[in-house]
Formats: sequence, structure tokens, C-alpha cells
Amino acid sequence: MGKGVSAIATADLNGDKVLDIVTSNFDSNDASVLIGKGDGTFDSEVFFSVGAGPFGVAIGDVNGDGKPDLVTPNIKAGNVSVLLNQTTLISLKSPLVDGSAEKSVSMNADLTIGTLTINSNPIVKANIIGYDSIIGTQAKDIITGNMAANRLEGQGGNDLVTGLGGDDVLAGGEGQDRVFGGSGNDRISGGAGRDKLRGDDGSDRFIFDTGKAFDITTMGIDRLIDFKRGEDKIVLDQTTFTQVGRQFLNSRVTFSSVGNIRQAENSSSLITYIRSTGNLFYNENGSKDGFGSGGIFASIRKPGSVNGNLGVSDFAIQA
Repeated sequence: MGKGVSAIATADLNGDKVLDIVTSNFDSNDASVLIGKGDGTFDSEVFFSVGAGPFGVAIGDVNGDGKPDLVTPNIKAGNVSVLLNQTTLISLKSPLVDGSAEKSVSMNADLTIGTLTINSNPIVKANIIGYDSIIGTQAKDIITGNMAANRLEGQGGNDLVTGLGGDDVLAGGEGQDRVFGGSGNDRISGGAGRDKLRGDDGSDRFIFDTGKAFDITTMGIDRLIDFKRGEDKIVLDQTTFTQVGRQFLNSRVTFSSVGNIRQAENSSSLITYIRSTGNLFYNENGSKDGFGSGGIFASIRKPGSVNGNLGVSDFAIQA
């Protein structure tokens, strides 16, 4: 312990949901940090130099990065010291890598070779052999699965999420993401932002669900790179497409393929598709002029191809 402990505080400094101890040390002009192990014991203390005569310690997120920082008032020096938390809030609890609390540092995670690289300063590397699920950070991540059934989510940032083999559940989260399924029957969602979605082999489900009612300002326009008619499905969630459930018929949605934007706006169908552009619209107000609270939500690549000639059977509804 430092010399002349003047104050003591506890907080979870490293995001592992275990309390750590901080002390200000008046005589040695430093602060001590003891990381908790979760069993009532602590790692050896680490010392951080501060101003002369620290007489207290406060803990709070000073720079808004989601991590608790340390502040000491220094009586002898007549100033205040701020120690910014450099810990990355990425937890490893097999079978899950969870970076959802990390706002500023990105990661590269590859389940195929079992490696995790945290792009902090300095860079941190970890072994994730045996893991099967990853939640990304709020920064720009690269996340790659393996041949098993993985759950991979990008969270914030412009992420690259690749499922490879297995029947995966893949999500981009916020940002302009690229989400690729690989082989297997995958469930793929882009989240908010303008995303590129590719199913690759297998019978894939492209899911449109923001967890709230359709909002054109945050919905984004996802581009479906390789939609396969008769094999893949576009899945509309009733929480987002609120009017769809009111026209539920044999698990299908009312749909019209039209020639221009005017016809798309005035169709009686709730989902309209312009054949020449591949653009898909949620026509929330039906035959009334405009799209109501709806609008464009996706675009099909190569709309003039066989797979771009969408029909009602290419859609499914989830409650």
C-alpha cells in the first residue's frame, strides 16, 4: 500500500463487474489501484504518480468514453490530477467475447483461428479458441466466425461481420456495415445505417427489425447483394412494420411490383417494389398518396435478373 493513505474508494475500473480498490497516498504522492479477482482477493497494487499531497480520490467518467477515471485533489501542489482510464472494456467469458461496453477501441476477432486483437495502445492479443459468439465494440470491428453456428454482432462503427460456415445469426448493428453469411442457413440483419448484406450459400433470411416502429431517418437502406428467389426470404418484423400484421394472410405480406415511384406510393399494397431500380418500400398508408410514415428500406442488386423479379412468396413476417 502507498504511504500515508488519505482516502479509499471502490469501483469497477476494468469492466469485469468486480469491484476494485483505489487509494490516494498523501506521503508518497501517488494513487494505488488494486484489481479485484471476484473472490475477495486482489491483484498486487499498481501505483500512479499524482501531484504532491493527494488528499482524496473521486471516480467518474471525465472524458465521456464510458470508463471510470480517477481524480485526486493535491493539497501540497495546489492542483488536481486526472488519471484517464486506459482499460479496454472487452470481456472474455467463454463462449462469448463481449465488447459492447467499449466505445473507442476496436477489435479484430477471428473464431476460425481463435485470435482476438484489441487495437488499443499498446495492442492486446488474446486466445479465443473454443468461443462461438462475439459482440463487437462501438468502433470499427472485423469479426469472423468459423464453421460452427455462430452469433456475431457488430454493434457501433462500420463493421465487417463474416459468418463462414454453420447456421449463423449475424447482425451489423449501427453504422454502415458489411455482413456476409458464408455457407449455411443464416439469419442476417444490418441494423441501422446503409449496410451491404450477402447471404452466400444456403437458405438465408434477411431480417428487417429495428426494435421500434419504422423511422425513415434511422432505418438506412440495406443493399441485398445476392438475394436468391425460392431459397432466401426477406423477413419483416411487425414491431418495425406495424401495419403488416393487420394484413396478415397465410404468413405473407401484401406486395406489388411496380414500374415507378408514383405507382409505389399509391399502391394498395404495404410493400412495393420498383422493378427497374430494385428499391423496396414500406407503403405504410396503402393507396393514399405517399408512403405515410414508411419509405425505402432496401435495394436488391441486379433487379433485372431472375432473382431480382421479386414476388409475394419472397417475404415472410415475424411477430
